[in-house]
Amino acid sequence: MPVSFHIFPERNLVLARFTGHILLADCLSSAKAYSEDPRASPLQTQLIDLSGVTSYERDLVQIMSMMARLPDHLLKPGYEPMILYVAPSRVAQEIAGMVLKSMQGIEGAIVRMFEEEAQALEVLGMPERSLAALMARA
Repeated sequence: MPVSFHIFPERNLVLARFTGHILLADCLSSAKAYSEDPRASPLQTQLIDLSGVTSYERDLVQIMSMMARLPDHLLKPGYEPMILYVAPSRVAQEIAGMVLKSMQGIEGAIVRMFEEEAQALEVLGMPERSLAALMARA
């Protein structure tokens, strides 16, 4: 699957990594799998790595439908997690931009996009400056 996630319970963090061509069904199934994981928490910061994405499904109707269902898996009433996107490429920034726009006005999340891993990790107060270093401590 081109979407995987790793939960760091001690850091209150989940890292989701997207690679290759992204299908909308993969995004929803990954979000559902994360939400059903016993280590998942509605308080966890979600760090979304889009650096490995080469392309994505561009069916606008399907995208809007998925965006409408995504908060059901990732947001819980009464919680305000941070969702940070690492989007270094044009295609990654397109995806993150769509998510940012779709989540405007939705209560319960703080969503930001960064071009560099180090920027996102710094905002989170993590000592690592790369996702590889973060995963090495997993």
